[in-house]
Amino acid sequence: MGTRGVVAIKQGDSWRGVYNHYDSYPEGLGADLFEHLQGKDLHQFAKDLMRFDDWRDYLGGGVCPYCGGVGLGQPHSISMAISEATSSGSTKFPDPERKYHKHSYDSKKRGEIKANCTPDDEKNDALWWEWVYIVDPDTATIRILTNCMASKLKVNGTADYQWVEVHELPIDQKKVDWKKISKLGTEISDQYYEKYAEKGK
Repeated sequence: MGTRGVVAIKQGDSWRGVYNHYDSYPEGLGADLFEHLQGKDLHQFAKDLMRFDDWRDYLGGGVCPYCGGVGLGQPHSISMAISEATSSGSTKFPDPERKYHKHSYDSKKRGEIKANCTPDDEKNDALWWEWVYIVDPDTATIRILTNCMASKLKVNGTADYQWVEVHELPIDQKKVDWKKISKLGTEISDQYYEKYAEKGK
């Protein structure tokens, strides 16, 4: 599911992170991130993550799974021809000539792209990222935020959004109830909706 999110690193009183397009709810990205961080040097993880601007790009070391290109950003506009080639069981890149997929940018233009997500980037309103996971290497915790309405509905039916903390999780915690965290996030979001959308009409 296209639930958008951010994996971020705490930097002073703020944070900087990388985008994730799919399955960013706690049972998806939250659980994957938590598992990924087990036994890792968190300060090294923070440095490594900030070399990228997309979580999937970080996990793949910047290598496109379809063409093998490096430093191209995440692939998009992917044709069914790639799925057919991949399902054949071949271990080769299914689209090395990039006929059936595109990239957001190439390495020559990479410097023109504003890498990483920040909370003060006006273009990245909280509406567009449903979940944010902020890793603090110093305290070995993950702070989990969800997006919530922050204003009454405007004349055009839109509203401002903000991030609200749902939970702070020690990375060395033995067992995590991700469904409970997800449910809590939904409940918090609903409270803000009732406050602004229902009463604000």
